[in-house]
Amino acid sequence: MDDLSDILAEYNHPPTQRSTPESDISLLSTLYQTELSSPSLLPHPSELIERITTALSAQLTYLETSSDTLAAFTGVILQTEIERIKWLLRVYLRVRIAKLDKIQSSDLPADHQTGLWSRMSLEEAAYVKRHVRLLQAHYTRIFLRDFPERLRCMEEQRVGGAEGLEELEGDKAVVCRVRKDVRGLVDVGDDRGGIRLFEGDLVLLRWRYVREMCVGFVGDDKAVVELV
Repeated sequence: MDDLSDILAEYNHPPTQRSTPESDISLLSTLYQTELSSPSLLPHPSELIERITTALSAQLTYLETSSDTLAAFTGVILQTEIERIKWLLRVYLRVRIAKLDKIQSSDLPADHQTGLWSRMSLEEAAYVKRHVRLLQAHYTRIFLRDFPERLRCMEEQRVGGAEGLEELEGDKAVVCRVRKDVRGLVDVGDDRGGIRLFEGDLVLLRWRYVREMCVGFVGDDKAVVELV
């Protein structure tokens, strides 16, 4: 009877899949490709970045304290792998910074818990605030000060504000690889009522129709497509 209870308990509460260094690096590589191809800024994977940076620090400490006992060739391999991961982390963050640099004050919602704000790390949010302030001060000094007061506000540049930005990004086309079969039809905004997506398919769709099921925008376990 106890065995049956254990089986039922395991069925009702399946063990969560624990991350490994290999799976973390694989996920970071996928997120880099997705961020590079995505029109939108994707949510910042804070936990993943923290795990990777912590592991890198531990490996560097291990190399420094074990350099005498490690074989020279083994040490070179470990150092090369560390540099590869650091490079991947740098290029991923640079892609995000390039997107942050394009953000205007009109793109940011007043509520700092929604919209673009919710997809940034604390450091990224601080960077954007400072960047917007510097741009405002620069434009005011160069030409805005000569405009009438009612025309100096930069927050009305984009029609529709933050929602307008989402609409513009949603219209852009992206190439997706389907990670697993999707039940039923997926709405793609045409007259056919939707299309079917099967694992391994490569499809060209508007970002608005795949955003909510794309790796990086939703959890890796729930993602149906990834960008290529």
